[in-house]
This record gives sequence, structure tokens and C-alpha cells, in this order.
Amino acid sequence: MLDHSGNGSDAGLEAVPSSDRQSGVADTISQTYKEAARAARQLVKYYKDGGSTGISGVFGKAPEIFESTKAGTGIVLDGKALKEAGIGQPFTFDIVKDQGGKQGQGEQNDQGEKKQEATATEDSRLDKPHQPTRDEIIDPERYRLDEIAGQKLKDDPRALAKFKEDMEAFAIRAQEFEPKLPPEEVAKTYKEIARLIEAKGDSPTCEPERIILAQQTMHLAAFPTEVNQGDHGTCNVATVESRLYTRNPSAVVHLVAEVAIKGEYTTNPPPPDRGVTVKPNEEAIHPFGDSANQPPYGSNPAYASRIFQVTAANIAWERSNVNHPPQHIRYEQREPSAPGVRVPDSGDRLVDYSDPNNPKVLMGDGGPKHGPDISNREIVAIGTEITGQPQDGCVISRFNDGGCVQQVSSEQELNDTLAAAKRAGQLPITIFVHTGKAPLFADSDGGKAGGSGGWHVVNVTDYQDGTPPKVRMDNSWGAEADHVTDDRMVTVSSLYRAMSSPYEDLKQVQKDFEANGKHDTEIEIQLLQMEKNDGDITGAQYERRLAQAIAVSDRLWQETAKNGKPTAELQDERRRALAAIWEAMRELSPKERQRVREQVKQQLA
Repeated sequence: MLDHSGNGSDAGLEAVPSSDRQSGVADTISQTYKEAARAARQLVKYYKDGGSTGISGVFGKAPEIFESTKAGTGIVLDGKALKEAGIGQPFTFDIVKDQGGKQGQGEQNDQGEKKQEATATEDSRLDKPHQPTRDEIIDPERYRLDEIAGQKLKDDPRALAKFKEDMEAFAIRAQEFEPKLPPEEVAKTYKEIARLIEAKGDSPTCEPERIILAQQTMHLAAFPTEVNQGDHGTCNVATVESRLYTRNPSAVVHLVAEVAIKGEYTTNPPPPDRGVTVKPNEEAIHPFGDSANQPPYGSNPAYASRIFQVTAANIAWERSNVNHPPQHIRYEQREPSAPGVRVPDSGDRLVDYSDPNNPKVLMGDGGPKHGPDISNREIVAIGTEITGQPQDGCVISRFNDGGCVQQVSSEQELNDTLAAAKRAGQLPITIFVHTGKAPLFADSDGGKAGGSGGWHVVNVTDYQDGTPPKVRMDNSWGAEADHVTDDRMVTVSSLYRAMSSPYEDLKQVQKDFEANGKHDTEIEIQLLQMEKNDGDITGAQYERRLAQAIAVSDRLWQETAKNGKPTAELQDERRRALAAIWEAMRELSPKERQRVREQVKQQLA
């Protein structure tokens, strides 16, 4: 009979009747862990001695052993059976035959001793809890998603092939590229995408819409830098989306799934804060335009990105509403205006519902506010509310935006901060930049990209030390605006310069002039125009300060002329001053120009 003592006996199974073998092994599997292990060991030895190749490796990874067991005993000794038998930890075997296939008596004794030592070692492992492998954690959810996707997309072979391709790309990215994702995160991501496919009903979204969302979230989890904002002013929450797809993709898909299935999403902030519940506007949770394309293309946001970005922006607003009652402001996205209209409308709205019977659209620059008005601090807070983990330091700025935002005041400090973030595995990291500076001004096609024309945020996805140090920069304006390939990397020096506005640069130039006892009217007027365009000064204030700048310029020129022929430098300053004055006056209405002229005369009188 099969030796259950675990003493390394070489007794074969050839002489044992099949019925006895079945009974003996069945009894063994029903006994203690160690006895089951010994039975498995004897089976391995039997098939080795019977002429099969030696087996070396983990028992749980050797399907040929399972098949041999079934053939020899009629018992299916698969992974499930082993677990049901209480064998949580696979056993390691190292079976080696000598060249002649035979062993001498002394060698047999040595082998017997070694077998007993191996038995003791293997038996001790049985006392330890089983540590599941990466595949054991991921595979159940991966196979389940693969199966249900195959059922739902069976009539669209191309879509099914693309979905499987994205699943594979995600698995590779999660395991091979930084930041590498733990298997639990991968499994949760698959599970959340499966929720979208399996959900029932036609409200708040219908099945075809949820299938699109499943396809798009699977694609963006595999390729996070393809998150875009389109014509909306949502760069702030687009960077959150891309960063979380890279680091916590299950949290992003969970948000999308909750909105698609329930019509609302409740945040998960770290204790003691309590979550807030967000309900995006009805129009935003349905696809419009070309947002349903799979995969998304150009700079257009995916349908899944619209749901995430509108919901994420409202996390910040709902938290503000809770803290500032009776305020009730909500960010909405609606169908944008048709191409070619005189005043383009992206469909962004900030609506105050403090009076439910009389909601008011918040205005700015003569039209509805473009974008959700999210600060750098709120970018950090949104990530925290979604993941349930503090995200402090995930945004870098040259300004003092609060303790949760990292402030840098020099190029070297930026370089050191990025290098430290890479070492700590904290990339991607979000950078506060200005679209009027290189390379962003060119990337925006001269200010035409959504959200361009002012402050903006991008994600640094990688940092490379060197001479000079460089970064890979992901921009939510589309692939053409990204700097993620080797030939388009951005120097840290260029990135630091982009972290200040043209206004700040001019202001510094003006300070340098004044420190040297010089005056430059052109720079002063350009600064005034920037302040006016940014809404920092009103029309009347602008007229008064423009008149003052013109009067000072005229007075200085008159004083210079009294002292003899002006130097070439002073003549150049006067020429540039007159050109700037003419341009500024040309932009005013006739009545505004008249008021400015009168104020200039009064100041020169």
C-alpha cells in the first residue's frame, strides 16, 4: 500500500490495486495537513520512478502532477481539492534522478535521510498561513471580467479585441512600470469595471452607456496620460483623474460606476471627516458630442472622464457648501455651443442653487464662468476625498498655497523636489504653470486650447537626472500637447520658468529698471493691460492709471529734452512708450479715450 508514514519508503504503486489506491489517497486527503502532504509526495515519487521527467518547483504550479494523480487514482487532486483538504501552502519538491536511473544502497540511504529532512522542512511550512501569489489575487477578477466582457461584446469582435488588449496593457503597466500597482489594486479595478458591465436597468444610465464607460475606464487605466479636458476649464480635476488612474485606478472606476449606477457618489475622506454626497447634473452623466468614441481621440474628453471631472469638481464645491451655508453652488457641464458661433460656449456652468426657485449662473469676463474654479489646495483635497488617503504634497507651486501644496522658490529647489518625489515613488506630481509661457503657449496653439490663457496644471510623470535634468510632462490638452516621449522631454529649467506668469516676469523687469533709476513706460502699460485682462482692475481704474502712466512718460521726456540731446537708450524708450500708448488708446472706445486725454491734461497742468 501507499506509505503514509512519510518515511521516504521507495515502495511503488504498481502492485497496489486501483481501488485500494483510490481509497488510500482519498483517506489521506481527508486527514491532517501533513498526511495529505506525504501522500502527495509519494505520488510524485511514483510518477518519477515510472519514467516521467523529474519535477522541480511548486506543487501548486505543476498541473501535470494533478493530471497524473487523476489518471492513477481517479481522484482530481487540483488546486481546489488541495485547499478543501486544508493544504493552504503549496509544497516544494526537488526530485533529481541519477544518470543511470538507479542508485546504490549508500546513495539510497543518503537520499532517505535527505527525504526525511525535506519532509520535516515541508511539514513545518504547513503551520504557516498561505500567502497568495499575485496571480492568485488578480486572476479571479481578471477571468470574471474577461468572461462577462466576452458575453456583452460578443457581437462586436473588434470592440472585444480592443477591450482584451486594454486589459493586457493594464496588467503589464501595473506590474512592469512605475509606480507598480499591488495585486489587490489591480483586482479591485477589474471588479469595478465588471460592476459597470453587469449593472441592470436604464436609469440613471442605460446598458449601452455603461458598456462604453467600462471600455473607456479599462483603456484609461491602461493609458492614464490619455485623460483630456477638451474645451472645458477642467485641467485641475483632469490632473487628479490622470494621477489617480496611474496610482489608484480602482478609486476612479468606483466613482464612475457609482454615478453611472446610482446617479451619485459619496466621498471617502480619512477620519474624522465625513463623506459628502455629490450628484452631477443630468446632462453630464450622458454622452454628448464625440465623448462616446472608444478609444477617445484628439483632445476630446472621454465620456468616462466627463463623469469623473464633473463629479470631482463638485466634491470641492459640496465641501465648500457644507462649510458655508446657505451657499449651494454646483459645477455643471452642458452641451457646448455648435462650432462657428460668434461667442463660443464650452457648456461649463457654475450655478448657485441657494434659492432653488431662482438658480443663478455665476458670471465672469462677460459670460458664464469657464471652469469649476478649483484651487491648488482643493486639487489635493479632492484626491484625498476619493482615495481615503492623504495626498499632501501632490501639487507643486511657486506660491504659498498652504501646507498641503509644496512651494518652491528656485530652479534648484524644484529639481530637488522632483528628484525626491521620484525616489519616494510619489510620481506623477502636479505642477502649477502659466499657459503664456513656453512650452505651453505653443502647445495651446497660441492660446486656443481649452482652459488656456492663464494659469494651468500639468502632471510630471517622470524625472531624469542629467545635464540638464529633464521631466516627462502630461498635459490634458491632448497627445500633441504631451511631453512624455524621449524627444519631447522638458528641462527642469523650462518648467520652472513656466511656473511664473508673464505678468510676474514683467514685474520683475520693472523692479530691476527702478532699482537702477530707470523708467520704462512700455512695461508699465503692458502690466496695466494684463491686470485689466485678468479682472484685477476695473474700467475706471484702468483709465485713471493709464492716464497717469502717459502723463509721467510725457513729463520725463520733457525734462530729458531740457538737458540736451537724449541718449540713444532714452530715445528708444520714448519710441517704445509712444507705440504702447497708441496701442492702449486704440483699444478704448471713443468716450474712454476722451476721458483718458482729459485726465492726462489735468495731471500735466
